[in-house]
Amino acid sequence: MRITSEPVGQVIPLSTAARHRLYQVERMPRPLHLEHCVNVTIESANPISAGAAQRALCDVIAAHPALRSTVDTAGFSTAEHPAAIDIPVSHASSKQAAYERARVSNVGLIPPDSPVRLRAEIVEFDGSAILVIAVDPLVCDAWSANIIAAEVMSALAGDSATRSAPDEWSASLAHRVEWLESDEGAVARASVAARAEGADRRWWRGDEFRLGATDTSADARLDLDDDDARALLDECRRRRVSIFHVGIAAMALLDPEPRPRLLTSTFAARSTEDEFGAVGHFATDVPIIVTPHEGSFWDLVRGIRSEAYAALEAQWIDVADLPPADPSDTAGASVSLLFLPSTLTGAGGESEDGVLTRGVVDICPSGADVDLFIIERPPADGEGASPVIRLCALVSGGDLDAFEIVDRWGAALRVAARGDWDAIPAREPEALRIDPIDAGKDA
Repeated sequence: MRITSEPVGQVIPLSTAARHRLYQVERMPRPLHLEHCVNVTIESANPISAGAAQRALCDVIAAHPALRSTVDTAGFSTAEHPAAIDIPVSHASSKQAAYERARVSNVGLIPPDSPVRLRAEIVEFDGSAILVIAVDPLVCDAWSANIIAAEVMSALAGDSATRSAPDEWSASLAHRVEWLESDEGAVARASVAARAEGADRRWWRGDEFRLGATDTSADARLDLDDDDARALLDECRRRRVSIFHVGIAAMALLDPEPRPRLLTSTFAARSTEDEFGAVGHFATDVPIIVTPHEGSFWDLVRGIRSEAYAALEAQWIDVADLPPADPSDTAGASVSLLFLPSTLTGAGGESEDGVLTRGVVDICPSGADVDLFIIERPPADGEGASPVIRLCALVSGGDLDAFEIVDRWGAALRVAARGDWDAIPAREPEALRIDPIDAGKDA
């Protein structure tokens, strides 16, 4: 998302509160533990005036009544911008340092006695700046945060058109619970349960991913090479799918016993009509059912895309709403997949690698035995630069080898990058029998 009329850059939510954790707290007798605010970051090629940012932010709040709970109504006026929203300005030595400051600013909730449920700061670097907005997750979710960011960008660019749009703030906990208890929610729950019936919650029941005698790999990451990453993203754009869908399909290719599988997922999309690359609602612990196909790899990808859309339409339902798995079934591993598209990861450098590999689990913990990540980065500045597709695995349960998982997962994606999706069979593990290290480009 970019505003081209002014040098205001990209909306980059660096972290989100897990929205479905709010439901789980309502159902379970345990206290609410949310350790991070909902953060968005707006990058500008020029310095951002603190006064202009404050006016833009307050104008957006004024235009959306449901968001006004973020500011004490006693100190808020649509005619006067509340001084309570203080926006300090700090300086960083580099762009990386600025984004690191933005990343850590989400740690620690806004004090419960604060009259303002929102905070912001400007970090300047090398003649540019980023505006970081942090909102209490109890009054705002990632969908709302992205609307805030988009409209603040428009306001900074002098475009007031979005401020006349109908109120879109429907992110309150009460509204979510009301939907879950409604007839529509009941139908959606039944639909998800029907699709999930018979789906195995555990993957990789064989020995192919087990730890070796000397291997103790609990986390691993792998970057696809430039040509493969570019080829995959080009094919995704051509076929109007996401690397999220293709990554799940590649996981299914690894299954030695193709059968319906269920994984939980965290992904971002604004609507079912916005096919890919969308910054929007973050849904967590959403069940995705992967059904084997007799046809081609493309048939498999299309089926997963349809399932992702179905999950998006009922995204207020998480895996906890489904019948529990058999507690006596301990073979294999439960899997959660987090997709971070380039619109969410930004253009940070190597200093953020550890954060994106491991720290994101602190933000959106899944509770699965294996947390998988697909991290898509935009190309670095410079002619001929390439995008990055990074695969990560964190193993917290069982004796699976994280390196073996990402190595074979990467091999499956290489097959997709170098082959014809209409010709690659969806149910032939032999299609993956290439050496991920020594394979040539014509493999």
